[in-house]
Amino acid sequence: NITAVFVIFFFMYAVLGIEFYGNVRFGGGLERRVNFRSFGTAMLTLLRMSQGEDWYRVYFDCSVESPRCSAGDCGSSWAWIFFFTFITIGSYMFVNIFIATVLKNFLYVISREEALISDRDLRKFKLLWLRFDPQSTGHISLFHLR
Repeated sequence: NITAVFVIFFFMYAVLGIEFYGNVRFGGGLERRVNFRSFGTAMLTLLRMSQGEDWYRVYFDCSVESPRCSAGDCGSSWAWIFFFTFITIGSYMFVNIFIATVLKNFLYVISREEALISDRDLRKFKLLWLRFDPQSTGHISLFHLR
């Protein structure tokens, strides 16, 4: 199931985010509701980032190094690997899920066998209508309805 793969992907990156960036100080992107300090907020942060909202600001905060931070609340210069892979793989997975959903619905519509009106019925109706409306005006007289 694609959804299970998506959840596992988010779970894996949330755990990595907590491990690598759980103690990074708040800045322009990291704040009370957007951080990697707990699993819940890490998942919400990743969800927000996967939609493209301010992920670069979170990246900049997680890549802060000395002298702009004190010992224990610094990020890493390797943060670009975490964020680049998450954004790239997450976007790829989202596009694939979207395409799979569109194709599934398209195939459902195409494969419906129990249509109310078949092509044969429609052809018969056109021929019958042409008999009552030979000029193709789209109207038939009351005389033909009796």
